[in-house]
Amino acid sequence: MENHKKANIYPGARPCLASSGAIFLAALLLSAVFLSACGFTVIPPPSPSNPAPVFLLDHGGHASLVLPADNGMVRYSYGDWDWYVLRRTGVTEGSRALFRSTPAGLSRKILSASPTAESVQRTLGIEIENIFLISADVERIARLRDRLEGIFDQNRQSLHHDPTFDLDFVRHPEPYSLGHNSNTVVAEWLRELGAEVRGGGPFSRWTIKEPH
Repeated sequence: MENHKKANIYPGARPCLASSGAIFLAALLLSAVFLSACGFTVIPPPSPSNPAPVFLLDHGGHASLVLPADNGMVRYSYGDWDWYVLRRTGVTEGSRALFRSTPAGLSRKILSASPTAESVQRTLGIEIENIFLISADVERIARLRDRLEGIFDQNRQSLHHDPTFDLDFVRHPEPYSLGHNSNTVVAEWLRELGAEVRGGGPFSRWTIKEPH
């Protein structure tokens, strides 16, 4: 059985785009024709020995991942530093992020949420087009979480807090580019959890296919 993005679990209205944002997205669409727009197909790990819930969040333009932690859940995401972290969404910043390698950021938000899609959605309180539940082994989850926490701790001097979304950001050592964006990075994290991820591209277009 496949879980397609068109069957929204948590639909939400998208905000109107400013002209600069529309220009940037038009350029992104044009570039994607020459790269990849096929999206991602995720096959979760088959029968993990000690399973725990992981939530893949599709925000429409980008993706993030929610992992279980000792006292709740923790959400991570990746993006361009100027565009995503500092909210400098002008044409210049958009073009730079689109056509060049640029500094990137890692976000983290600790959630006082139970491991259910409803609780994650309610606690975050932001637009989520889809929430996908994936089961992964607790040891793999712990290794990924420890690695991301290590990046966070090593770059804590660059800490930037966004009060609008209550997110903490630090610099990520791997630069952002059209081919290395929030969605491809989340795909890498899912592979670390033992999932098979096929496809690619700059867009947040996800399909979950049950393992055989």
